[in-house]
Amino acid sequence: MWKYNSAEKDLLGDRNLNLQIVSLVAAKTVTAAESGSTFVLNLAGGFTVTLPAPALGLRYKFITGIIPTTAYIITATGAIVYGGINELEVDNGDDGPYATG
Repeated sequence: MWKYNSAEKDLLGDRNLNLQIVSLVAAKTVTAAESGSTFVLNLAGGFTVTLPAPALGLRYKFITGIIPTTAYIITATGAIVYGGINELEVDNGDDGPYATG
């Protein structure tokens, strides 16, 4: 896990952000305390990530660090989730699906 130092947080304009990069290779239940984290999905076989109950100000970023052979599933424990998904690939004509909720 990598964390921004205080000087980097100052440059980003928010000293209270929990900015960290976490490599995931197995299923995970994310906590509210991890808000602000970027999760790198690093298992080709895919897995499920469960978000905590919705709360004001929670935010997470997920990126793939490896080409998956099966799906990554990001699920929520509550009904209110807002965000987008961008998928960009170069191997077929289905490039760039986007969804918001």
